[in-house]
Amino acid sequence: MVSPPNLAALYGATDTSTLLGFRSWTDLSKLEAPIALLGVPGATPYASVGANLLSGAPFCSPAGGLAVGTACTDIIDGFDFKFTGENILGVTVDPSSAAAFLSATFGSHLGLQRLSNNEIQVDVTGDLPLVNDQLFLDLIFVAPPPPPPHRQLAR
Repeated sequence: MVSPPNLAALYGATDTSTLLGFRSWTDLSKLEAPIALLGVPGATPYASVGANLLSGAPFCSPAGGLAVGTACTDIIDGFDFKFTGENILGVTVDPSSAAAFLSATFGSHLGLQRLSNNEIQVDVTGDLPLVNDQLFLDLIFVAPPPPPPHRQLAR
């Protein structure tokens, strides 16, 4: 079996172990932050690669006519993020997202949805993002409970 090429090396990227070099959390239940940034494989923010490798092709299947915007007849084209053990209270599209890469809300399209406290779905049907366009999602988590008070043991 042939190993796939090292894409980071091909595009001259340096450290790609985390999104933009931010700290990585594998256990989000211990995350002590009001928001989190998600890195999506295949859509890198590194300048040497570009944030969107599929520029020029809309999020619409050939059956949907490869159409842009409301002309796309696909039921849904998008991303489904599934987490384990988190308690996501809400999610919104950040206003700094590219205008050509927003969640679709036309017709029967529901745009951005929090399906459960562990699942988010983003419908981008008909979007035609340009090179380096980025879609940012702001996640709101339920605050973790405070630690139990420290009790002194009687001697």
